[in-house]
Formats: sequence, C-alpha cells, structure tokens
Amino acid sequence: MKQRGVAMGITTRSKLVGEREKLEDSYVAKPGHTLPGYTVDALLEQGKVEEAREELERLLQEGIDSGPGIEATPQFYENIRAEVRRRAKARQ
Repeated sequence: MKQRGVAMGITTRSKLVGEREKLEDSYVAKPGHTLPGYTVDALLEQGKVEEAREELERLLQEGIDSGPGIEATPQFYENIRAEVRRRAKARQ
C-alpha cells in the first residue's frame, strides 16, 4: 500500500510541475515584474547574495503592506477549492 502512495505522489508531483510550467509559459510580465521569487533565485544563482536578500525583504514588505493576513482554516481552503472548480467549469 505504501508503494502505491509513493507512485501516486510522484504522479501528482509530475502533474503539478507540468501545470507550473504551463503557468510560467503563459505568464506575460508587466515591465519591471516577474513571477514572485524568480528575481531572488536569479540573483542567488549569480552569487549576488546581498541583492537577493534586499529583494526578498522588499517582497516580504510588499506582502505585509498588502493588508491584514487571512487565517488558513479548513474553510479558507474549501473556498479556494470551490473557486478553482468554478473557474475550471467556466473554461470548459
């Protein structure tokens, strides 16, 4: 039974990676914008640790300034799932 779970996890992960790649391919950045975190990753790959830290702090502050947080309750996740189902149905 455990082996089946592992295989299912790999399949699910593969689907998620594929979906992420589709999102990345369809993403059209506005001037000066990228997908969150890409700038940080790129800076780290270039060895620019201090610049990456500054960008991460900027992104975190942007999130803080965006308003109060939302508690991640079971109802919160159910609302997200309902919205995803609604959008998927609308695309069919």
